[in-house]
Formats: sequence, C-alpha cells, structure tokens
Amino acid sequence: DGIDNDCDGFTDCFDPDCSKDPACIVKVEDFNFTIDTNAINVVQGGNGTIIGSVFNLGNTKLTLNVGIEGECCDIISQKEIILPVEGEKDFPIIIHAPLLTEPKEYLAKIKVSTTTLEKERTFKINVNENPTKKSLNNLEEELSKIKSEIKSYEKEGMDVSSLNSESIEVEKNIENAKSAIKEDNIFMLENSVSSAKKGIEFINSRITSMKIEKFFYKNKWYILSGILVVFLLSFLITEVLIPYYRLKKEIIGLKEKEKISEKTEMTTEKQYFTRQIDRDTFVKIMTEEHNKLLELRSTIAEKKREISDIISIKHMVDKLLKFPSHIVEKAEQSITRRFRKNKSPHR
Repeated sequence: DGIDNDCDGFTDCFDPDCSKDPACIVKVEDFNFTIDTNAINVVQGGNGTIIGSVFNLGNTKLTLNVGIEGECCDIISQKEIILPVEGEKDFPIIIHAPLLTEPKEYLAKIKVSTTTLEKERTFKINVNENPTKKSLNNLEEELSKIKSEIKSYEKEGMDVSSLNSESIEVEKNIENAKSAIKEDNIFMLENSVSSAKKGIEFINSRITSMKIEKFFYKNKWYILSGILVVFLLSFLITEVLIPYYRLKKEIIGLKEKEKISEKTEMTTEKQYFTRQIDRDTFVKIMTEEHNKLLELRSTIAEKKREISDIISIKHMVDKLLKFPSHIVEKAEQSITRRFRKNKSPHR
C-alpha cells in the first residue's frame, strides 16, 4: 500500500519481512529441453522415434507449446505439455517416412516454447530405401524379360496359355504394389510383391521345363540319330565283335590242341617203328589221338560256322530285330538274381 507499516524504513516488497509474500515473489520462467539423438534412420514406409525431455527450471508452472518443422516425413508429437515447478517429462517424437519419400538425408527442427521463451533442437532424418520397394523394380524388369521369352516360345508353336495367364496375374500384383506405394500402405505393398514373386517363380520353373522341351523338339532328329548310333554300336559290340573274337580265341586254342595231338601221333609212330613201344600200346595211343583229332576238327568246324553266321547279313538282321527283347530278358534275369540273393537268409 506504499506505507511503512512496521516503521523500519522499508515499504511493501522492499521490506524483508514481506519478501515471502506471493505478491512479492518474482516469477521466473525457464526450462531445459533435450532430445536423445541428433540423427535417426528411417526406412521408406517405416517409423522412427526420438525421445524429447523437458525440465522446469523456473519457479512457476509452465505451459509448453511444441512445434515441428521438417524437410520431409510426417513428424508427430504432442502439441502441449504442462510442467509444474521442478517438473520433468519425456515425450515421443514419431517420424514416419512415406513410401514415396526420396531416400536421402533431411533436416528437421522441434521447437518448445512458452509465451516468453523458445528453445529448439535440430536433428537429421536419414531415409533409407525400402527393400520391398527395391525388389518391386527388379520384378518389373524380370517380368519384361519373361514376357519376351514367352513370345519366343509362342512363335515356336508351344502352348504358353498358362504362362500368359500367370504373367497377367503378376502384372496385376505389380500394379497393386504401385498403388500401395502411392497410398503409403506398407502391408499391401509387401503382400502384392510377395504374390508377384511367387508368380514369377512359377513362370521361371515352367520356362525351365519348356527350354528342355524346346531343345528336344529342335534337336529331335539328332537325338534319335544318336540313340540309333548307340543302339547299333551296342548291338555290334555285344552281338558281333565280342562273340567273333571269343570264337576266334577258342579256335586258336583248339588248333593248338590239334597240333599237339598230331605231334603225339607222329611221336607214337616213330616210337613204334623204332620198337620203343609194343603194338597194343601203339594201337591204343593212335586210337585215342585219332578220336581226339576228329573231335577237335569237328569243334573247329562248328566254331567256324558260328563265325560265318555272326558276320552274315541275314543273321545280323535277325539278331538286330531280337536285340531289344534280348536286353530286356537279360535285365530281368539280373534283377531276379539280385532279388534272390537279397532274399536268401544270412549265415
């Protein structure tokens, strides 16, 4: 009231006795503002969070207003914070990078203010490319190549109707993925790209089998010729060359025995005429050797006839016609022997 009421020479708030009166306390507005990081990485279509902290350094309750400025992204935070004296509060700052955001580094500011005081912090937002979005670009390139390949098979006269249907489905999924990017729908993007990938995997697996079909179709005469050559070589080796050389070897062995028998006859005659053996022994040996010679010469003649048959055209044709069934018969015999061997009890 401007009067020295206690007569101590001081009036109103200048009087030490009145210093604690609410009317004499000077209001001090001050606060501290920090953020937990100065840089954050966010993937296209994803979110990131920075934590802001405020502390009331003054002697009066504060109403803080939060404002955000950014070169990119959707940055969300609470707009107003009430802080009591010596009060402290953490609050999230959520950064969302839309799928259309260009991958690069951006700057953002967050301002916290009262009616008389303002504080701000700057931070970097590093927007990284979304891997699903990147794979979408690869799928488009791959589909373009696949469609060209399908056309080439169609020109060859091959049935590509299932591939055309599947490629149309893949195109639809790719278009859905592009729409999802515009709408910033990460779930729709991931589902569409996943479906497109499965479709392309199916087409690629089918194309692989068609490549094999195309190879056999274009080279069928070469393949048939090769099979025929292998068949004829197998026939010549197993039915002509091997039997021929086996018989030749047997004839050589028989002729060796024939020479030994002839030599034995000559030796026996010499021994008889020089009186080294008696007549009965001579007759017995000569009879045995003569019979042996007749048998050997008969066998040699039979083997020669077999060789003649082997190399005769008619015999070759007959054998050639029976060769496939002969192979099947041998295979059956081999399987039967193995089955019996496996079935026999172990000792």
